[in-house]
Amino acid sequence: MFEPYGAPHAIQHRVGDKIHVVTVRFSIAKKEARSGHNAGGEEHGKHAKNNIGVSVIRASRELELQTGWCNGYDPRDRWWGVEVDFPPALDEVFGVPNNKQGARALAEFAALDLDQIAGREGYASEQALIEAWNEEHDPRLILVKVKQLINSNLGVIRAAIKSQHARSEKKRRHEDANSAESRGKTVAEQRDALRATSG
Repeated sequence: MFEPYGAPHAIQHRVGDKIHVVTVRFSIAKKEARSGHNAGGEEHGKHAKNNIGVSVIRASRELELQTGWCNGYDPRDRWWGVEVDFPPALDEVFGVPNNKQGARALAEFAALDLDQIAGREGYASEQALIEAWNEEHDPRLILVKVKQLINSNLGVIRAAIKSQHARSEKKRRHEDANSAESRGKTVAEQRDALRATSG
């Protein structure tokens, strides 16, 4: 039902003397899955609705599905997917608790915009925060990079889904012979034809 959206993104992050890689993958529901009248009401659409969010993966095991990245009001959010995959060496940075059931720090970054985080940390702007954390080799910089990557790609993916949905709605509205609009048009054409022949 889903297909990759672009190549996986590998973000390198140094912890001590070792470099670790966080991989972020994006996917989008295939056009056929999103097409048709009320695709979200179909079985596959309901399944997708139950799996909305960013899948947080640690060492090939899903920890949780974070919904803080979603627009809660937009049912089209079911048609995209994101995976953030990181190694156990980054547990502390991602905020993984002892029971290995989540990534609190990543969820917190999802809930706030970077200017809010910068203000909370005592910086004047997002850019000042990034520059300072970069100079200080602050391990949380990886969370900033992941957030920026997710936000920029989701913007593009959401626009693609919205555009495709708008085109299919317009096309469907004019092609459905059983729609009220089509039936009304047919009746009006028949009435006009009768008037032309009898008048």
